Amino acid sequence: ILIKVTSRFIPIQHTNMYNSFLTEIYKELEQLVLPVIIIIPLNNFKIKLTHQQCYKLTDDIRIFQPKNNKDDDAFSRYYKKVTHSNVNKYHILTAKDKNFFNYPIMTIRVDNIPFKVNEQSARITEAVYSLIRMIDFNIETEEGIFRTHKPLIKNLPAHTYCVYWTILKPRVYECGNSFQFKFEYLLDINSTNIITHFRMFKHLLNQYVNYCFIDRNTKTALELHKIDKWLNAVLLYNSAYELASAERYDLANITLLTILESLFLDKSNKEKQRELAKSVSEFIISNGYHFYSSDVENLIRNSYKHRNEFIHEGKNFYNTRSYKCLSEKQSTILGMKPFSRGISCSLETYIELKTLIKIVGYIILSYVN
Repeated sequence: ILIKVTSRFIPIQHTNMYNSFLTEIYKELEQLVLPVIIIIPLNNFKIKLTHQQCYKLTDDIRIFQPKNNKDDDAFSRYYKKVTHSNVNKYHILTAKDKNFFNYPIMTIRVDNIPFKVNEQSARITEAVYSLIRMIDFNIETEEGIFRTHKPLIKNLPAHTYCVYWTILKPRVYECGNSFQFKFEYLLDINSTNIITHFRMFKHLLNQYVNYCFIDRNTKTALELHKIDKWLNAVLLYNSAYELASAERYDLANITLLTILESLFLDKSNKEKQRELAKSVSEFIISNGYHFYSSDVENLIRNSYKHRNEFIHEGKNFYNTRSYKCLSEKQSTILGMKPFSRGISCSLETYIELKTLIKIVGYIILSYVN
């Protein structure tokens, strides 16, 4: 609720009266603010925790390794501290998701009006997975945790996340909602790499959460435009990643170019390719990414060429094999790391698209630093 009071609309003699009125409104609104906790399963994520079974990223963001049959573990105690109620694991496992506690879970505490947290929880949850995938893909390794013939997976992944809070007045009662992931819930990543880069991850995730609940009156229109572009870019990257994991390289290419255009171009740009190549080159070089301007220009030009051929001619420019043996079927499951189980396109195409994914990820990771 935004209320602006200026002398243009309100006579000066009535200012004190209106200020008192607004003060009362804000007092009422403050009573709606509650500690809300978003609980996100980190499927297939492996992390060695301390004896306390808790990894504290920030004061409000933590990772736990809870036990299904233990109600006095670190997660349960933290849940009670935040929501002033006991977690009912049995209810979660039987009524919501029997695989909820198969892997570590992340908790994100937000002090805000619950319906606003519910509203923002979907993109916060997707951002968690997107940032993890982004950091993992930008590390020089293609090995994921899955294999074509014998996946190294012991437990089934969870397919839901939860939002909980407790209302203390007029009586104490627990509230909460469960939601399905709107994206693919596999994390085909090297957990060790993410742990090594936890400092970057926690900074970006904390920034993302703060931006979701930012007081927009304190920012200029230009600042808000930049923030909104970055928030959207993180989610678009997740879409491009999953398209590439399913070997829909044509659509992945379009999505990646869309991300770059949204971050660097505006409606006044007439020569998109040239302006985009210049802006991307200047950005990545100024941020210490070792890449030559000529290479960026060639990459952008070829990516646009492929995009135009697909859009205007329906040409599948990556020549992906349409038919596969059943033994190769797992290589096209959404959420798996792109290219980690073989290449189904030309070597030149593979290099171009992999480079584009890495560059877009690097730009997003560096955009708000």
